[in-house]
Amino acid sequence: MGTCECCHRREYIKEPKEPNYTNNYNYNFQQQKQNQEINYEKNDINNNNQHNENSYKNFWLKNSMEEAHNDAIVNLIELHNKKIMTCSYDKSMKVWSIDNTTKKITCDDVITVENKTMCLLEFEPNKILFGSQTSEIGLIDLAQSQSKKILFFFRGHLLGVNCLVKLNQKLFASASNDTDIRIWDYYNRQCIKILSGHDSNIFCLIKLNDNLLCSSGADKIIKIFNWEENKCVYNSDENNTWIKSLLKLKNGTIISGSDDGVIKFWGENESQIKAHEDSVRNLCNIGDKYFASSSFDKTVKIWDIKNRDCVQILHGHLDKVICVLFHSDGYLITCSNDKTIKIWEQDKNNINLNTNLY
Repeated sequence: MGTCECCHRREYIKEPKEPNYTNNYNYNFQQQKQNQEINYEKNDINNNNQHNENSYKNFWLKNSMEEAHNDAIVNLIELHNKKIMTCSYDKSMKVWSIDNTTKKITCDDVITVENKTMCLLEFEPNKILFGSQTSEIGLIDLAQSQSKKILFFFRGHLLGVNCLVKLNQKLFASASNDTDIRIWDYYNRQCIKILSGHDSNIFCLIKLNDNLLCSSGADKIIKIFNWEENKCVYNSDENNTWIKSLLKLKNGTIISGSDDGVIKFWGENESQIKAHEDSVRNLCNIGDKYFASSSFDKTVKIWDIKNRDCVQILHGHLDKVICVLFHSDGYLITCSNDKTIKIWEQDKNNINLNTNLY
């Protein structure tokens, strides 16, 4: 197996460099701040009949794969063939098929590695990048036999890799507890840029457009980097607590989820919602009008983007809900510290939200 020692590995811990911050881009977060508090409990869930014209938000528990892993499941992605892939603290990654009729979940493949895997990215069909708790980024080929699946390790980070994002057909980005974002050439197998500026662990990284990346983490600050120009172009005010999740909504708004249970809407009409009783761990879009949040409080919540109201709460997990994914076939998939994968199907019969959906 090959390795790549890139960019002359530096001594840790380094002093973070202060970027040249500017605000000359489309995401101007400093205008018309409202900072209004919205208590989701007033919408939980008694006054939602006005939303019944759209059943996207109505989900009920269809199936659950008990003990899908032997430890907490920490990441979940959809593959090109509509299968899903999970990774766990049990040092395994698994590929799953879902029967569209019964929603039965079947394990098709298991890949075991030496260290805990934190994140997954399918860069091209059957080629999976995975971030390790011990700083490496592995590349596996699902089409190969078990003994030949692991093709390469990208090395350069000094601590665990929490995020992987595809930038284009040639490049991907990674974010780490070592405070750096690295840009990698997938085919040449090397690091080509390092984006510095965070002062602590980076927990979340998303792509905004062709040249902008948005990141945040334990330093409680959201940064936007122009990775092509290798500079930070936006630096937010400090948040109250660690930021654990970021999402660009379909309307272009950026939202964040943090350890205090707050979801914050950034931009011209800035506001924040006390969304959960514990850390907001993951966020995903559901069509154009809704998004979902998963939390350490064991729940998943569906939110109306326009009104910023909670329209449904999904109960069922027995421990922290780490990931929520909106599958291309139209259902939600969640995974948790309780080691389970759950399938939540849309209510196509317009069931009233006050009904016990599971």
